[in-house]
Order: sequence, then C-alpha cells, then structure tokens
Amino acid sequence: MKNNLVLIILIIMLFLPICTLSECYPTFVPDNTTAGLYYWTGCNEVEEDIATEEEAKTIKTLVLPSDMQFYNGWYNYQLKGLEEYKVADSSQFLKCIDGVVFTKDQKILLAYPRNKATTKYIIPTGVVGIAENAFAGNSHLQEVVFSEEVEWIEGKAFSECSSLRMISLNNALSCIDDRAFEYCGELKELRCPAGLRIIGYRAFYMSGLSSIVLNDGLICVMGEAFYTQKFGTAEIILPETVLYFERTVFSPTESIVILCSDNPCHARLALDGATVLYK
Repeated sequence: MKNNLVLIILIIMLFLPICTLSECYPTFVPDNTTAGLYYWTGCNEVEEDIATEEEAKTIKTLVLPSDMQFYNGWYNYQLKGLEEYKVADSSQFLKCIDGVVFTKDQKILLAYPRNKATTKYIIPTGVVGIAENAFAGNSHLQEVVFSEEVEWIEGKAFSECSSLRMISLNNALSCIDDRAFEYCGELKELRCPAGLRIIGYRAFYMSGLSSIVLNDGLICVMGEAFYTQKFGTAEIILPETVLYFERTVFSPTESIVILCSDNPCHARLALDGATVLYK
C-alpha cells in the first residue's frame, strides 16, 4: 500500500509541470531608456486578461515578438493607454504600419491601438477584412474611410468608438458582423453600400443612428441591428432583395414605418413581424 501511495505521488509530481504550463500569460518588460515602451515576452497565445490595470494605462508602445503568429483584438481592447505597436521586419506573421497591426500579407487589420490619437483613418489598400475588436474602445477616431477591397467587418470591430461620426463604407463590403458598431453614440447616419448582404445581430445597437438607407441587394438584417432609440418616428424603405428582417431590428418604443413596394414583402414581414407595414 505504501509503495502504491509513493507511486501515485510521483505520477502527480511528474504531470504537475505540464498542468502549470497550460496557464500561460505574457510578461511586459519596460525599456529602461524610453518611457512607455514595453516588450511582450513569454506566452504568445492567451485566452483571458493579459495585463494588470497599471500596465493597461502605462504601456504606450508595445513591441510584439517576431514569432507571434496572431494578435487578438481583445488584447488591444485591454490596453487602454496604447498608442502604437511595433514588430520586427523579420516577423513571418505580422506587420505594423503606422503603429497598426496587420497580418503579414496586409489582408487583415488586426489591431488599431486603443489610445492612438488620430481622428481620421483610411484603411490601407489591400485590406479585405477588419478583425474582431480591432478598433474597439478607441475614443479619438471620428472618421474611418474603407478602401475598395474590404469585404467584411467582424464582430465588435468598432464597438465603443465613442467619437466615431462618419464611416465611408465601400461597395465590396458584404458583411457587417454582430455588434460591429455597437455603442458608437456619435454615429448618426448610415448609407449601406451596394454590395452589402448581411447586417448582424446588434450591429449598430445603442449607437446614435437615426437615419438609414438600405441598399438593393441586402438579404438579411438580424435582431436589434438598429436598436438605438434615436429614430423616433421614421420611414424605412425595405429593398425587394431582403429575405429576412428580424422583428426586433428596431426598438419597440419607436414608430417605424416600413415602405415596401413588392407583393412578397407582406409575407416576409408578417413572418418576422415588422413594426408597421405600409404599401
């Protein structure tokens, strides 16, 4: 019995380091010669919080490891004081342009520093996608211009951009994902581009939107997409191409009139319950 107990203890001790290694967190090492400059060391893949409250405020410039394969926008959202990113040119996976993180091929914009003070940003040519949380929490941006190649905006990409007033969307854009522009309180108007097909759940939830123009070609608008409580009484022209229009797209406290000219519109809206239907 005693021998068996010793064996069990040895087995536990053998596997304990493996269990400990699974909890992997980065370490931020300050540069002794430059205030606010930090180096990301240690673990490159983290699922939860990455920084203390103090680090989140004091890190101004963050140098990413050259072997980091992907950068999650959730990390960016946590770093409230961050103004720019840097990564070595030798990195095979990431690229920084003007302090903004992209995939190496520059097709996906991964992270725009949360405290970058620029008021207008033009998405570079070649970018096809905006990653989840990429701009989330930035309070300086007032205008974003999308290059013609952008095809999709992932969830929460611009969430809580409190100063964002204007978005110039491009015609190649086909999908605005869930919560992409939620809590953008200064965003008043939306003109959907010609290529847009899907507007996700709560895409503009509690933003400042009070005027929208939907595009021909739009197929699906998910629940609470325009739940802003800013429309009051408004008329919305629904394109004939729309196949799904969730009954909770707008706040029930508002008087929204849906204008629709095609006969099938009745059946589509009756299924999902438009607030008011006028033909």
